[in-house]
Amino acid sequence: MTKTAKTNTQAEQDEALLALYNKLVEREPTVRELSVEDRRDYMRRKKRESREAGRRKISQGKLPGTSQFMRLALADAAIAILQEDGPGADRIREVIRSIFSETPGTALRIEQSVRNGSFKRKLQCDVV
Repeated sequence: MTKTAKTNTQAEQDEALLALYNKLVEREPTVRELSVEDRRDYMRRKKRESREAGRRKISQGKLPGTSQFMRLALADAAIAILQEDGPGADRIREVIRSIFSETPGTALRIEQSVRNGSFKRKLQCDVV
């Protein structure tokens, strides 16, 4: 191997390392590296995109797996169990009485509303 060939190889390696370094330096900053205002803008944009994606899913007949819809599903399940006085209804009543312990009439009103159908389920479900 000649000295010139070795130098070219070293020069190529140096050039490759420099290109890699430049790519690393030129990269977009991470969210944590953004300024406070840029981070707020980023978070607003991401939240807006997330909401739009959720709306698209809903329009396609699919529910996004967000805490909002999870809570609705749990509420619908509790309503269905109470309406049918199914297994677990006593536990649901107990939890409701505990939550509204300061206003005991509220727990009774909830149960009456479920029984007479004024509390309707929000989500469509084939099981219940």
